Amino acid sequence: MPPDPGSPRPRPLAVAHATLALALLLGLALTRVGPLSDGDLFWNLRQGHYLLAARALPATDPFTWTAGDKPWVHHEWGAQVILAVVESAGGLHALRALSGVLTATTLLLVGLAWVRLSSSWALRLAALLLVWLTLVPHASVRPHLLGWTLCAAAYLMFLTRPPPWHLRDWLGFGSLLVVWMNIHSSAMIVFVLSFGFLCTQALEAWIRHQPMADRSHWFGVSALALASCFIQPSGPDLVRYVLETPGINRELSTEWWPLFRADVWRAQPSVLVAFCTVLGLVAVLGVRALRRGLAAAFPNVWVALAVLALAAQTRRMTFLAFVAVHFVLREGTAWWTGKARRDGRFLRFELRPKLSLAVCAALGLTTIAMFLPLEGALFARDPLRPGVFPRDAARFLKETNLSGRLFNPDGWGGFLEYELFPQYQVFVDGRWDLAGPALAAGFAMMARHGDYEALFDRYRIDVLIQPSSYYYRSAALDARGWLLAYRDDTAVVLLRQGAHLAANAERVRRFYALHPEAMSHAHWSVQLVAAGAVPTPTSVVPVLDRVSAAPSGK
Repeated sequence: MPPDPGSPRPRPLAVAHATLALALLLGLALTRVGPLSDGDLFWNLRQGHYLLAARALPATDPFTWTAGDKPWVHHEWGAQVILAVVESAGGLHALRALSGVLTATTLLLVGLAWVRLSSSWALRLAALLLVWLTLVPHASVRPHLLGWTLCAAAYLMFLTRPPPWHLRDWLGFGSLLVVWMNIHSSAMIVFVLSFGFLCTQALEAWIRHQPMADRSHWFGVSALALASCFIQPSGPDLVRYVLETPGINRELSTEWWPLFRADVWRAQPSVLVAFCTVLGLVAVLGVRALRRGLAAAFPNVWVALAVLALAAQTRRMTFLAFVAVHFVLREGTAWWTGKARRDGRFLRFELRPKLSLAVCAALGLTTIAMFLPLEGALFARDPLRPGVFPRDAARFLKETNLSGRLFNPDGWGGFLEYELFPQYQVFVDGRWDLAGPALAAGFAMMARHGDYEALFDRYRIDVLIQPSSYYYRSAALDARGWLLAYRDDTAVVLLRQGAHLAANAERVRRFYALHPEAMSHAHWSVQLVAAGAVPTPTSVVPVLDRVSAAPSGK
């Protein structure tokens, strides 16, 4: 059937822009499907599988032996169940694909929300790439990535439903907030931003002696967002958890550190460049907006500065910079259009569509090239990044079934839960709110000063697993109190003097008797021996008979 000659036909360059935008989104998604390397993913997976099996939310944590009877705040249980279902259906490779899908969907939803802000494809794409650069350090497949996608969906719904809202609008937005709140606690930011906008607009209206537009609408949005904070299993405890978590985690987790630190400049300089670009544009355009008078559109300059301050204080909040980029795109487009209208010689991409297309392509391809996984990691068959997780050491622990208390670094706790629960409970898995401030402070002091033995004595550790590289460069342990049970290029497993030493040594001996081909893992490497740098704890195998016959220590 021939097309209706009266119907509007899409312009070729508009189609080219849309095709290019989709291709760039696909390219950005491919940068996030490399092998998995985030240890926090695995304790979320283990908890998701536990919830699916139990069909209930446990009151206390069964995975870490240091949590005790402390109540477990279920702030992302919905995301954990979703991740577990995806992993059950397609394995870890499915989670790699999910990471790319969620990243692309988030950017697509934000881009769709900005269609009415600017008619320039180049400006919208540049703004979207700024958002990408601020979120990429934390765009790993974890509950917060699901939360980001729902945040972008709520953002799109909010911008495409101008006030006044009908009942279906309130029900739709409220339902989305409740789902988001049960996926991830980041949904609380809706109340913070909406109430902050309401207060700053009311204050500015009072100072300027002007009426505030849509005041009842913003009261309603703030009330709805606040109510959704309590429609989840933990109730008001979730608010306390969100307020306490940054203070506990900041000592030990780099993603809770401030943004402006040397490690960010060394590892992710593009994040700081993008952040400073947004901050500078907000400052310049904010002055112009304040001079123009009271603006009823969300976000205003104060909300934009507030989200940037939050991101600067806690680097994992950099995704919220998209709110500030929204302000920049809206105000920048207004300035750009006004300048072009006053000065016909001023450059306008709308008058040079081919140049706009070229700029879009250059910006997108440069960004993709910066973040694509190297050396074939994009299509790697192994779902895990080599050398990051102690896979062989976990199999050793599983087969030997060692008894007593296990000590592990927090970055490996989730993976060990994923592989070994319920056979083993771990020391910590990164959820320092469950471990408590005292344990977090002790762990941080150990990391700074190397006072390992005091911590091991305090918590009566029987088995130690540590990264090999960290163990070799750290202070040597007391050779009389430890024996080597297993080592490879990734991990070292040691047995400690105590009530469980004799039984654990016997289990290790049986393991090597059944697997003589693994005997090399019972001794320090040949390279260390040749270099004369053998660590002090001796192997459990040569002294096994003497250890088994000796009485166990305290």
